[in-house]
Amino acid sequence: MLYGDFAGFRDCTIFATTTPKKDLVYLAAAMLSPADLWFTLQRDYDALKGMLEVKYGKPDEVIEEFQTHSTPKSGNEKLSYLKTDRCIYQTIFNTDKGRVAVKLAHSDDKCFVLIAYEDSINALQNSKAAMDDL
Repeated sequence: MLYGDFAGFRDCTIFATTTPKKDLVYLAAAMLSPADLWFTLQRDYDALKGMLEVKYGKPDEVIEEFQTHSTPKSGNEKLSYLKTDRCIYQTIFNTDKGRVAVKLAHSDDKCFVLIAYEDSINALQNSKAAMDDL
């Protein structure tokens, strides 16, 4: 785990996941600083999504919804839905080298924007290594 700046955002937590046997990185992710306001989360999510659209073009998948009968109106209500896994905000870009996803997430009471890069070749190596363990 590393700490630093990422894509113009300060105080991010950066993770890298490797295959167990070859130390190949197959997943890298950056978690932006937790936010207490829905406005901040959505602003940062939209900013990263916009940067990715400039770099990769139109996303392959966009889900931005609340799992409820009526759309929550207040920011606090939207945060509550996110914290209880009834909010999905996720955009995925498939590239020739893998996929990139930006999403809203939470851990316990902290909400944040997460961006993850998966290398398809190294991910396949990881899957093969996992199958060898079975």
